[in-house]
Amino acid sequence: MDKKLSNVKKIQSMSELSLDDIKQKQSSKKKNPKSDEKSHLVHNLLYEDSETSNKDHGTHQDDKEVDDEYECENDNDDYDINDSDEDNEALPKENKTDPISEPINRTNSNSGDNESGSISAGNSDGIHSLSNEVNQSDIEPVHEVVLVKAVVLTDYGINNIKIKEVKLRDLGPQDVKIEVWCLGLNFSDIYTINGLFEPVTTPFILGFECSGIVKEIGTDVGPQIKVNQGVAVYCPSGGLFQETVVINKKYVFPTNTLNLETAAALPVNYVTAFDILDGITTKGESSLLFHGCGGGVGTALYDIQRLGENKINLLGTCSSHKHTALMKMYKCFDYVDWPTAIRKLYPEGVDCIVETISGSNLNKSLNCVAQNGCLVVIGASCILNPAERHTLLDSREVDLKQLIMNNIAVRGINISTKLHKNPARFHTVMEYIINKANAGLIRPKIYRVFPFLKIHEAINTLVNRQNIGKVLLSLNRERDIRDYKKGQGK
Repeated sequence: MDKKLSNVKKIQSMSELSLDDIKQKQSSKKKNPKSDEKSHLVHNLLYEDSETSNKDHGTHQDDKEVDDEYECENDNDDYDINDSDEDNEALPKENKTDPISEPINRTNSNSGDNESGSISAGNSDGIHSLSNEVNQSDIEPVHEVVLVKAVVLTDYGINNIKIKEVKLRDLGPQDVKIEVWCLGLNFSDIYTINGLFEPVTTPFILGFECSGIVKEIGTDVGPQIKVNQGVAVYCPSGGLFQETVVINKKYVFPTNTLNLETAAALPVNYVTAFDILDGITTKGESSLLFHGCGGGVGTALYDIQRLGENKINLLGTCSSHKHTALMKMYKCFDYVDWPTAIRKLYPEGVDCIVETISGSNLNKSLNCVAQNGCLVVIGASCILNPAERHTLLDSREVDLKQLIMNNIAVRGINISTKLHKNPARFHTVMEYIINKANAGLIRPKIYRVFPFLKIHEAINTLVNRQNIGKVLLSLNRERDIRDYKKGQGK
C-alpha cells in the first residue's frame, strides 16, 4: 500500500488532479478497460509491482543506437567483397535470399515497444504530457532504426573499403528518400580513398553521385520531386554509396523518362565537361587538347561539344591501347613526348588544354597553349602514383611572364564549389543535360557496370586507366535497369 500511495504522489506531482480524482478514475478503470489513456497510465503506475502489468505492457530498456549516419556496425557485419565469384551475389553466402536492393528495417528486440503505443509500467521518463486529456501530439514518436548496406572507408587505402550496415537518418522536411539503383565512380572517389586533396574523417561512406527512385519526400520538398520518380543525385560531401539514401532536395535532379544507368553517368562528368566548353570564348573553329581523354569527362566532353555551333578539333592523350577505340572522338597521342607531336600539328599552339595530370605535365601544357588560349585544370592524377607524387610540386612553378606575354588564361573547375556557390545555375545546367539525354542527343559512354560487391575491381579499373568511358556500380544486377518503366515518375 505504501508503494501505491507513493506512486499516487508521483502522479499528483505531474498533474493537478486531486487524490480523490485519481482514485475515482482508478475505480472506473477497473469497470471499463477502454478508459482514456490517462487512466491507463494511472493504472500502470498504481500496479507496477504486479506480474500482470509487466507481462501486458513490457519494460523499457535502453536501445543501443548508432551515433550518427556514418557509424558502422561491428566487424562481424562485414560483407564478403573479395571472395565472391558470382557477379549477382549481393549478400553473404548464408543469406542469399535477401536481395541487396531491399533496405533492412530492424529494431532492437529488447526495446519494449508495444503496438498500442502505451507507456510501459515503471518508466516515468516516457510520460511527456499528463493533463485532463492525454495529447498524443505531445508524445515524441519512437523512430524505427533502419539499417542499410553501404560502401564504407574504415581507413585510408583501397583495402580498407568494407560493405557495412549503417544507420539511415530520419527524413527531414526538405529531404528526399531514394532507393539507389546505380552508383557513379569518379576520380574524386579515388582521391578520397587515398586521403588526398581533402582528407575525410573515417569511417566515411563513399560516393558522390548515384541514381535511383524516390520513395518518400519531406513536407517542404515541393512539387518538382515526386514519389516513384527517377532521379540523379550529386552530393559533394559524399555518402551516396548505399542502398537507400536520405538527402536534401538541392542535391536531387529529376530525370523524367531517362534510364537509371544513364542518369548515374551524368552529374559529375557532364557538368564538368559543360563548364569546360562554356569557358571557351574562341569563335569559329578552335582546337582542344584533353589529357586522359578516354575517361568519363573526356567522353562526356566529346558528347556535349557535338551540340555546339562552333567546330572544335579534339585532340587527346591516352594509353596507346585506347587509340583505336577513341579515334572517332579524338586524334590521340601517347603520353610520352606528346608536346613534340602537338607542336608539329599546331605550330602556334592549341586554343584550350584540359589538364588532368598536373605535376610536371602542367608546364608542358602551358608551353603548348596558343596566344589568347586557356589552360583548364580539373585534376592531378599524378599524385596517385607514389613515384610521380613529388612532381606535384612542379605545378607551383608557373612562368608568369609566359602567361602575360601570350595572354593565356588559367582556370580551375570544381563542380562541388559551383553547386554550393550558385545552386540555381547548377540545377539549370543539369536540367539542360538531362533534357538532351532524354531527347537522345547525348549518350554517355558506359564502359562497364560492376555489381555492388565488386567495388575493389571497379576502383582498380579506374586507377589502372582500363576504362573508356564511365564506370558504374549496380546494387543488384538481377534487376534489369534498362527495363525501368518510362514515365513512372509522372
